[in-house]
Amino acid sequence: MKVYIRAAVLDANDIPMDEMIALAKDHTTSSRTLEALYYSDANFAEQERSDLSTCIAENPNTPHDVLYELAQRGDAYVKTAVAKNTNAPEDLLSRLLGVACRSAHDYESVKYYMAQNPSISEDIMERLAGDSNSDTRYGLILRKSLPVNIMRILANDPDPDIRSELADRSDLPEDIIRDMMADEADMVRWSLATNSATPADVIDSFADDPDFRVRWDVARNPKVSSEVLWKLSSDGHEKVREYALKALRERGEI
Repeated sequence: MKVYIRAAVLDANDIPMDEMIALAKDHTTSSRTLEALYYSDANFAEQERSDLSTCIAENPNTPHDVLYELAQRGDAYVKTAVAKNTNAPEDLLSRLLGVACRSAHDYESVKYYMAQNPSISEDIMERLAGDSNSDTRYGLILRKSLPVNIMRILANDPDPDIRSELADRSDLPEDIIRDMMADEADMVRWSLATNSATPADVIDSFADDPDFRVRWDVARNPKVSSEVLWKLSSDGHEKVREYALKALRERGEI
């Protein structure tokens, strides 16, 4: 069936739009077929044509020349799909980012999803890390892999929510953790106090934090020393005392 459909696309442009979209979404569809789908002169409604273009734009097998056209002529949805494409050329993504940065809020999704594209370069990540929209910078936080240089930039982000999300990453290097441990935002220290990557001595130091939620997180952290747990067992906040005593009982020290 798929062979027949591809032949129809290339020769007749007479198959239903839903089947064309299914082909465009399929990552086994050839570059030649995707190109034929894009240049098809079949008579479809504007929204249907936009939906098809969006699927073509996101398919990693789409030829680069087609991606360039889609990025230039497509609407915000199509441009966003190009930004997601893991096979989009570096030059194209760089140009698209420039367009998104100069345009109205309609293109914020382009930057947000480009930030999560696993194939973008560190240079593009650095530009995104300096973007004025916090959603763009949050998109970088969502990446599975984030270069240390970009982490250093985000560790000084003006938005405490961004710094807090960064502080929660298990791949955060120790030197950045130590730089962030005195962050003025309580939520950043909450994240560090529960992060499995945070060194034990930093966890212990949070026992003197003025925010009870940080001390509470310390009491619940398996890395905390027994000495600090005994200290927290007489803390001024009931929840902190409760969890410190619970941890001491679990260690067999009470």
